Amino acid sequence: MNIELGHGLCFRCEYRAAFFDTGYGPRYECGKSGAVHSCYMFIPTKPIAVGPIEGEKRPIFGPWMVAGCKRSYGLINNRQLRLKLIDLGDGKLSAVWTIKPERKIKKEKA
Repeated sequence: MNIELGHGLCFRCEYRAAFFDTGYGPRYECGKSGAVHSCYMFIPTKPIAVGPIEGEKRPIFGPWMVAGCKRSYGLINNRQLRLKLIDLGDGKLSAVWTIKPERKIKKEKA
């Protein structure tokens, strides 16, 4: 697997995203305009719920020239998220958020 080296973590980190929303980050670097290349606090950005703006007829995801306008409806509830690690080989991992499957409630027999 060919992975490029040297890309900063900050702009792909939930703590940096939270800093832009709240003005608070756990490390000094979270609020800086640059990006660091190593960090012990890194966590990938969490997914957000998006949908079309009112009256939008075009698909919200597609090529830039035909994609419809979308808006954020907020972060996914933390209890619905699971951080999954994918082994890329050679000691490298990828961390991705997945949505936990809904638990099915067993019906009690009467």
